[in-house]
Amino acid sequence: MKQRRRIKNMTYAALGAVLFCICGFVTVPFAIPFTMQTFALFFLLDCFGGKKTLLSVLIYIALGCVGLPVFSGFGSGFGVLFGATGGFIIGFAVASCVYFAAESIFSKSKHSRIIFALVALTACYICGTLWGGLYIDSGKGFLAVLSLYVFPYILPDILKLALALTASSYFKRFLSLN
Repeated sequence: MKQRRRIKNMTYAALGAVLFCICGFVTVPFAIPFTMQTFALFFLLDCFGGKKTLLSVLIYIALGCVGLPVFSGFGSGFGVLFGATGGFIIGFAVASCVYFAAESIFSKSKHSRIIFALVALTACYICGTLWGGLYIDSGKGFLAVLSLYVFPYILPDILKLALALTASSYFKRFLSLN
C-alpha cells in the first residue's frame, strides 16, 4: 500500500510538471502578454497541496535547466532561470512552500484556500520583484520595478486564480482527491 501511494504521488508530481510546461507555452495576448503558469500553480496547489506542487515545480525547473524548452516562450537553460524573469520561476517554488506552511498550520476550508493562494501569489510577486530589481537601474526606484513586474499582472493573475480554484474543485470531485 505504501509503495502504491508513493507511485501515485510521483505520478501526480510528474503530471503537475507537465501542466507547468504546457501552461508555459500558452501565451495570452493582452496589453502585456502573459502565460498560464500561475494558473498551473494555483490549480496544483489546490488539488495536490504545497508539498506535491513543490515537487512538480522542482521537476519543471530541472527540465528547463537541462535544456528542455519548457520555460515561457520555449526558453530553457540557466540563462532563463537567472534572467530578468527567473525570480518568478523561483517564486513558484517559494509560493509552494508558503502554501504548504499555511495548510500545515491552519485548517483548509473553502475560504482559507483562497487566502492561501493569495498569500502564495504575493510570495511569488516578492521573489519576482526582488529578482527583477537586480536587472533594472536602481536609480529608477522600487515603484518602477513594481510597475514593470507586478502591476500589469495583478488582474490577470486574480482571474487565473479564480479559474484555477473553480477548475480544481471540479477536478477534485471527479478524481475524488478530497
